[in-house]
Amino acid sequence: MAEPVMAEPLPLPGGTGTERALEEAAASGNLILAGRRLRDFPAAAARRWDLSDTTQADLSQNLLADVPPAALALPALERLVLSHNLLRRIPPAIGNLQALTHLDLSRNQLRSLPPALCSLPLRVLDASANRLSRLPENIGALSSLRQLDVASNQLRSLPSAIGRLRSLRDLNLRRNLLTALPSELAELPLVRLDFSCNRVAAIPRSFGRLRQLQTLLTDNNPLQSPPAQICLKGRVHIFKYLQLTPPTRFPEEFADGLDSGFNSVDSGTFGDFSEQRRNGGGDSDPEEQQRPLEGAESQDLGHPELRCRLRPPLDLERPIEFEQHPKVKPRPPPGLLAGFALFYGLVMAALISAYRALCGS
Repeated sequence: MAEPVMAEPLPLPGGTGTERALEEAAASGNLILAGRRLRDFPAAAARRWDLSDTTQADLSQNLLADVPPAALALPALERLVLSHNLLRRIPPAIGNLQALTHLDLSRNQLRSLPPALCSLPLRVLDASANRLSRLPENIGALSSLRQLDVASNQLRSLPSAIGRLRSLRDLNLRRNLLTALPSELAELPLVRLDFSCNRVAAIPRSFGRLRQLQTLLTDNNPLQSPPAQICLKGRVHIFKYLQLTPPTRFPEEFADGLDSGFNSVDSGTFGDFSEQRRNGGGDSDPEEQQRPLEGAESQDLGHPELRCRLRPPLDLERPIEFEQHPKVKPRPPPGLLAGFALFYGLVMAALISAYRALCGS
């Protein structure tokens, strides 16, 4: 009688080296399955070994389309590398890894990050080279995060909650679609900030408070404030510009003397400017403005400065006589010249101080 043929065990994905890697992980706590072209995690083989003490797992450079559930069931996991795969989403179960401090999701096809990810004690989060169009609104909950890399994505804006990342030291925003930076970034203890290759036109003036910042990369942006010639000189000159250049605004006395046209009604105006016109600021005779028309009736419309004067019916048979009035040269409103002189002096003093400071450095 022929002896029965024993069935050979199915080869593990990735070859015999996969089982050896699982065996080493059970002994050392370091699981390395990188570069094996795995399409799925070898869960069946992993059951033979106790991987509950695994603290590091490297599954990079494979063909994984989903995060393996077995990797999300390692309670002691502190470092998880899933870069260079085909991941399209991160499941909410990522929140089960409450010991995870380092997460590398770079070079995948992710379009968003789950809010559950922000409940982890992460210190390093790398989600660069994906297709992210936004960051989680609760990203501020990552209170221990020190390094955030979201370069080479499709971000058009950043949530204001990013200003609550009180431990953040390194922020990489390179190669996105950002048109503005939130002023809340000035509240962070950043040491390195890279927002090069975006569409940012102005650096917020509040960034002058980033005292610990040592590296600032701004190239390939259509910056207008500070000007390009300032940005080319580096971080020190950018900060001097932000701290020394005063905001563009008119003094109150100068602004009050301007007639924007919103307060004018025909030949008169409301408020203080009506006083200026009655004092000689208009083109007509001041006495003529104060004198009611002969034979006219005044009608109060409920405003102390607004009255409607009705002329008597026009006598068509009476020839029209034009009364000649001496031309009065228009005069600027009181205080306008003094305000303009003060404003001009302040601007020139600020520009001279900034120029000396830049030249002195």
